[in-house]
Amino acid sequence: MLQKDSPQSLFNDTSIPHSPQPEESLHLKDRTEIDLQLGALFVEAKLTESNFQTVSPRLVERYRDFEAVFAVERLPSKIITRPTHPSAEDFSDLEEPSTNTASQLPTPVRSRTVIQGYQLIRNVLAAFHSNASFCVLCDSRRQDLIEIWYSVLAAVHYPSFAWRLKLLTWQELTSVIPEDLQQFLETKYGILPAM
Repeated sequence: MLQKDSPQSLFNDTSIPHSPQPEESLHLKDRTEIDLQLGALFVEAKLTESNFQTVSPRLVERYRDFEAVFAVERLPSKIITRPTHPSAEDFSDLEEPSTNTASQLPTPVRSRTVIQGYQLIRNVLAAFHSNASFCVLCDSRRQDLIEIWYSVLAAVHYPSFAWRLKLLTWQELTSVIPEDLQQFLETKYGILPAM
């Protein structure tokens, strides 16, 4: 796994106050994990991981070139709703249920919007910054991952860069790899060559 540590490249540094600290500490750092790099091609290989991670919009907005590459309003997002928990001093759940209607009120909920495909967004931005191409490699049976990828891809509005973004399935790849690797993928993950 390749880790690209480019503290000055992936973040906008305009919000960081200047102080008498060493220059390197003035920059935000990020370790964008690239699963595989073949020359100028970055690959995100999904085989057993469940998703591409979600993140608050505030976190992705700090990346350099974020708005130049993405139409922010088109990125895949969802609203997460969570019940608010009683404070640590509230032991009312330990008491016997009462017939008091106040205790039967619904638990208040908090909701917030998160951006889906955080790993993809970071890797697309890393490829953009490095003047590279980017490919997602995933199982064709994982339509949820494929849909997130195409949602992120649809949000890319930098025309001369979008054509360098690709999707390849393990099933497509399996049809051109040696037989022993085909057998391994079939035995371990149930992946058969595409017909």
